[in-house]
Amino acid sequence: MNIFKALILVVSLFLLCSGAVFSEALFEAAQNFNVGDNPRELVAIDFDEDDTLDIVTVNISSNDLSVMIGNGNGTFGGAVSHALTSGMFPKTVKIADINRSGSLDVVAGGFAGIDILYGSGIGTFYDQTNLPVGAVDYIALGDFDNDTWVDIASTRSTVDSVGIHINNGNNTFTSSYVAVDNGSLAIAAAPVDNNSSIDLVVSCNNGSIWKLLNDGSGNFTPTVFQYDTLTNQPYIALADFNGNGTIDLAATNNGTDSLTIYNNDGTSNFVAYYNYLVGTSSTAVIAEDLDGDSIVDLVVADRFNDEIRFFKGNGNFTFTNDTVYTTGGGGAIDLAAGDFDEDGYIDLAVTACDSGWVSVFMNRTALILDTDEDTGDNLPRSFGLEQNYPNPFNPSTSIEFSLPTRSRVSIDIYNLLGQKIYSLVDDEYAAGSHTVEWDGITFDGTHAGTGVYFYRLETEEYLETRKMMLLK
Repeated sequence: MNIFKALILVVSLFLLCSGAVFSEALFEAAQNFNVGDNPRELVAIDFDEDDTLDIVTVNISSNDLSVMIGNGNGTFGGAVSHALTSGMFPKTVKIADINRSGSLDVVAGGFAGIDILYGSGIGTFYDQTNLPVGAVDYIALGDFDNDTWVDIASTRSTVDSVGIHINNGNNTFTSSYVAVDNGSLAIAAAPVDNNSSIDLVVSCNNGSIWKLLNDGSGNFTPTVFQYDTLTNQPYIALADFNGNGTIDLAATNNGTDSLTIYNNDGTSNFVAYYNYLVGTSSTAVIAEDLDGDSIVDLVVADRFNDEIRFFKGNGNFTFTNDTVYTTGGGGAIDLAAGDFDEDGYIDLAVTACDSGWVSVFMNRTALILDTDEDTGDNLPRSFGLEQNYPNPFNPSTSIEFSLPTRSRVSIDIYNLLGQKIYSLVDDEYAAGSHTVEWDGITFDGTHAGTGVYFYRLETEEYLETRKMMLLK
């Protein structure tokens, strides 16, 4: 046992004996991986479809992407590189089943447009194509025209527009462009106006932030809602910060070293709620429930200080516990989250662009929260159904429920029309907390499309329904 883990156990014993409740995620720097020259955006996803998370990153100077296959215990195989289009200089990467083959594909964007690498399902690729749509900074994916095919949105800091690339279903795309402000940069996709269509939120180099509302057919109406003349290069994350079912916004900005929280009133009207100082050069921000309390937390990367900063969500648009972790590699620039060691808590991966590393931080909150389950003292006092995690999700999500006594439980999935599309649970469970997973499969064995769904838990004594969002 190393000194760090010994210290965790000592603290754990103190907290348990004193009756205190630990409520902040705790991370341990675990491994650094050499991936390439100047790595940028990264994604944590089960790329080789073996039920363990892998890491994929793009490397701007070596003009390639790297795939690290996860072992399911927090360790990864060495990075395997795949060349991209000559002159690509990639900055951004996303993953989805673009051609509906049943295997995940990689979408990378850079100076030479967009590369799509078609996955074989075993962590390799069988084909690659390029979309010559001009220089691309960041991309977002979603079924924008509701035809069940994954489309692509791209930002281009050299022009004042956002590219909308509609998937034609035959490995071709039809592109159109939506005018925004000076130098579109970061982009995120979610149904921000609380309907089933995927909208976009875009930040620009001059500090403005735009919402692009989708009419359901892939046509977007742009509206600017934030100007700040002191800022530049804002980065954004979308999530439900107060649990009311609407998508809120967090934006970092390396011009003012700030983290700003925006409240969505349910009709896509974003109002600045609170502002935090975050280091010297804030870049990426991600929104995840990192301490297991079903409330979204935030993590911000600080490039100049080579740090990441954890902010614990309070469930009311405020955040506390600005805990700082050093990355160990120069130039922390992007973040990804996933349960790499399968202990039920979300871990972190960070690209360090100056050192060519991906640094992995393991979430050790479970070591603090572990207690003697045989005493019965920790059994739930009432029935409960938690918000699914992650939400929005792709391709799968976890649903946690609590039972004070042994009960017969059913959990069913419904679409917006109230039609039951899947029975997830129909069994007897012991008293305690339980987690089940829905992978988006419906009764007929097909994958549910992008949209809003409901999940309902029912026992003889309890009934509760919650809403979730599937993005593809």
